[in-house]
Amino acid sequence: MVPPQKENILVKVCSCITYSLRRKICSKGHAKDHWLDYADDKFDMKTISDVKVLLRVLLLYLPLPIFWALYDQQGSRWTLQAVRMNGQLGNLIIKPDQIQVVNPLLIIVMIPIFEYLIYPLLEKVKFNRPLQRMVVGGILAGLSFIICALMQLQIEQEQPVQMINGHNHVVVINGLSHCNIKGFNSPIAPYKAEVIPNINRHFLNNFDHTFITKGKNGSSKCREESLRIQTSFNVEDSQSLVLFMTDQIYLKKINSFTYDNVLVKPKQGGAQILTVFNLNNYNDEPFEVSSTNDILNQTVLSTTDNESIGYLNNFEVEISRSDVIMSVGNGTDRKSQNLILNQGAGYIQVIHGDMNGVILNYNNYGNS
Repeated sequence: MVPPQKENILVKVCSCITYSLRRKICSKGHAKDHWLDYADDKFDMKTISDVKVLLRVLLLYLPLPIFWALYDQQGSRWTLQAVRMNGQLGNLIIKPDQIQVVNPLLIIVMIPIFEYLIYPLLEKVKFNRPLQRMVVGGILAGLSFIICALMQLQIEQEQPVQMINGHNHVVVINGLSHCNIKGFNSPIAPYKAEVIPNINRHFLNNFDHTFITKGKNGSSKCREESLRIQTSFNVEDSQSLVLFMTDQIYLKKINSFTYDNVLVKPKQGGAQILTVFNLNNYNDEPFEVSSTNDILNQTVLSTTDNESIGYLNNFEVEISRSDVIMSVGNGTDRKSQNLILNQGAGYIQVIHGDMNGVILNYNNYGNS
């Protein structure tokens, strides 16, 4: 039996390395083949040889801290990244936190596949040594991290514009049935919305702007006018201003309300919805949406000639295989409509018409 060594091997290796470096720096004589050979007057050749092998092996482990630092982001940054994506894989919708289950499942599935199929094939081409496997695995892991980085760059391009100091986002919704409205940028079609990011707050609080109504496709039912609106909206920090244009614009009035910044991605990986409505014969009937636990509170801005204009609190819905169902009304008078939404996206929804025939439009402001 070989008795166990009494000296600490870690201390011995460190001593060999430091002694070799010190000797090499101070040496002025004949150069040796390897810098560790300068320790041959104090350490035996077997120790020096073992340290050389150890240092060569350590080169393989240098990328490991980087690998594990990135790998462990599966439960943090990668999950947050998935929240901003639609999660669609064919007809399957994957939730952000479900992707963490894939890794152990792949391990269980891949072990027999590698053992009985891939490794035997690699044996035939003489490519099955452990170091070769490690190199290929490291390259594939690096490629996966690069793919994640490229995906994040694409996600950042589709992010809603961030609100800057002293400015507010403005959402203009055209509630006129036969007119396009031109106010800031391109004309807005009936029951569609336009988002104008980062408008100077001083301008909004001292609003003086001209809107032009023009018939959609030359419609004669549109009352075409150039309307100068002068008012004050009193918008505060981190708020978005929503302007809901209806027939009252001809009276130089705009239905408006403010929200905490609505142009954000959903926090839970569902779909974020901002809803406004313009309904005839509406009497505070309840709104309901499937796949959400939020209570939808409606706020009526104005009521004229049986027409009620208002909005719902901003809410997020969970996306599943079935479409999200939006309904309004009670009992047999309830009217429903399916919403085809993407996970991780944001929408501006316009509900209009008569309570006997609700029509629903929605615009995507945060693609996913």
